Parts: sequence; structure tokens; C-alpha cells
Amino acid sequence: MAQAEAVPLEGHHRVAEEGIQMIKRLSKEILFLSLTIGGTLLVLITLSGSTLKKGIYISIVALVAHLIGVAIEDWQQRNE
Repeated sequence: MAQAEAVPLEGHHRVAEEGIQMIKRLSKEILFLSLTIGGTLLVLITLSGSTLKKGIYISIVALVAHLIGVAIEDWQQRNE
């Protein structure tokens, strides 16, 4: 019996598949960061006023920057 060959994805199917893979990768990274995120939240609940606002902004920027870095690294690895 002949084995079916994998057909390369074309156009929007390939883009959709890459998007799904990226979401899986970022979700996994958030899971890996859960202890760090939990620690950050624990510290944030002890803050108040402008210090709390600054802490929230810094935490969000740091998380977004990290996830962007992970996405770029993943994209580079797939395009090598």
C-alpha cells in the first residue's frame, strides 16, 4: 500500500497553521512563567497608589516584551 505524501500548505492555510503554532508556543511560555507571574502578582497586591500603577505597567511591558522575544525566536527558527 502506497503511503500518502505530505502536501505542503499553500496560502492562507499555511498562515493559519503558523498562527496556531505560535499561539501554542506562547501559551506554553506563559505556563513556564506561571511562578514568576504569581510572584509578581503577590508583590503587586502589597502595593498601593502610584507605586501600584507603575508596578502594573512595568509588569505588563516586561511580559509583552518577553512574549514578543519568544515569538521572534520561534519565527526565526521556523524560517531557517
